[in-house]
Amino acid sequence: MGFSTIAATAEILRAGNDDILNTTKYPNATLILLNQTEARAQLELDLRSALHISETDTTTLDSILTYFETRLIRALAYKQLEIFYLQNNDGEGTKTYMRYYYFHNKYNELKTTFAYMNQTKIRNIETIKLSK
Repeated sequence: MGFSTIAATAEILRAGNDDILNTTKYPNATLILLNQTEARAQLELDLRSALHISETDTTTLDSILTYFETRLIRALAYKQLEIFYLQNNDGEGTKTYMRYYYFHNKYNELKTTFAYMNQTKIRNIETIKLSK
């Protein structure tokens, strides 16, 4: 899987949200695509910023995905849900308001770890693989 095709699973997106994102209203295929393009673009910008990756370098993003796939899929899911709950915010104190802030905070917690996905570690791992 390359970074341009990273996708959260319906199970991750629906977990704890099935009261609003139920299968009747949001079948799995629809749920997976929910704000996916916007969330992926934001995730990419955040990774590029944290790791100082040029806009034309797609190889490094693919390498990072290889080694941190689970974390990045989780971050993508949080960003998709953050966008969804922001767009469907019913006002302060409501369930959607609380969930927006919850997923906003969860994404930002993961975002703080992006800088630690440094290229040196990835290059060292690749060097070890090549030397075997």
